[in-house]
Amino acid sequence: MTRRRTATTITVATLAVVAVLGLTACDPGTPKPTGSGSSSPTATSSPTASAPQRPMPPRADAPKSAEEAVAAANKAYRAYLDAQIPFFEDVSLGPQYLSGYVLQGGPAWKGLSDTSDHGVNTIKSGGPFGWTLNDAMTYASAATDMSNGQKDPNGAVHLFGCLDDTKIQYGVPEIKNTAGAPTEVVMIFVADAHSWMIQDDHRMSASSGEAMPQC
Repeated sequence: MTRRRTATTITVATLAVVAVLGLTACDPGTPKPTGSGSSSPTATSSPTASAPQRPMPPRADAPKSAEEAVAAANKAYRAYLDAQIPFFEDVSLGPQYLSGYVLQGGPAWKGLSDTSDHGVNTIKSGGPFGWTLNDAMTYASAATDMSNGQKDPNGAVHLFGCLDDTKIQYGVPEIKNTAGAPTEVVMIFVADAHSWMIQDDHRMSASSGEAMPQC
């Protein structure tokens, strides 16, 4: 498993833990920015789903090794791919519908908020998404809870893989299906919630100049 340095500062608030956490992820190797800087949770005017309706990620314990962290984070992301479909079929649910999976204040949360505010349902029907993890590129790194200084040596995971959305029927013609889209996902372990949550989730582009998984 390839391990590289990454420096990420995250300010987190989740309804799942009802707390604001500050996390810093780092790892030996070459610097590679991935986070949202010092983003803070902000209020949203989007409609929100009631708590019983919200899907929740698989429960997880603090990882004891990098391999355990990667396996648990990948399991949570696979679950999220299914959990997000109802939201994109009905964006009036609001980003809070996925607050059990996505860190508020991060890039992934902003994407959900922007989609909800835009008011266009991007998925018409279909599923599930397909996901193939690239083990060689994926790695775990350390995360420090800045509220108490406690450090988890494997509290952050950077998943790299290929996303297959050919079974999804989009409601927006500009979105094209692909059998293999190179994707990077940044996952953070939130101890109070006993779960892995998504800070960033984006499809990679050759124009970025970064190494991408072969899909």
